[in-house]
Amino acid sequence: MNQSDVKQGNSKERNFREHLIFEILLLLVWAVCCGHFLLVHFRSRGMHFNTFSWMAVLTQTFILLFFLFLHGGRWSRTGLRQWVQEHPVRILTFLMLACAFLIFHEYIYGYRIFVFRDIGVDTTNQYVPVIFMMINKLKTGDLSFWEFNYGLGIDVLNSQSQICDPFNLIYYFLGYFLK
Repeated sequence: MNQSDVKQGNSKERNFREHLIFEILLLLVWAVCCGHFLLVHFRSRGMHFNTFSWMAVLTQTFILLFFLFLHGGRWSRTGLRQWVQEHPVRILTFLMLACAFLIFHEYIYGYRIFVFRDIGVDTTNQYVPVIFMMINKLKTGDLSFWEFNYGLGIDVLNSQSQICDPFNLIYYFLGYFLK
């Protein structure tokens, strides 16, 4: 056994330890997120699961599958450092999505609504009622340009430029199919 064989054996052992630590950290992050969700859910609602709860469990399952896909046997072929150097965009994207998930998980799971009433009440007083009005108009098949039930009446096509806003179109069509 020569010097290069010993160095290769040490580097393989070090890579194995690095990969094992990385896998444990990934599973720990997943377990904390999933455990936090289950603790909060069972403490607040008992054993009853609603649609948001099932979506949250499905999201956690996809996160676990994503972690397993990240592992996917790649670590045995190349070293962790080499893989990180080859795929910086994937890693940064994953880190940004993970941070966004950790920050906004209460909104994603439906525990909170991204509506605030302390400074700007435009969301609760203007936008949400108009969106529900448009969803109801689509459901009933009423395509008139004037709505008499909202205040003293409003022009639907000029309702704060909401009718043709692409993001509001998503609300209208999802609301039409979900309710």
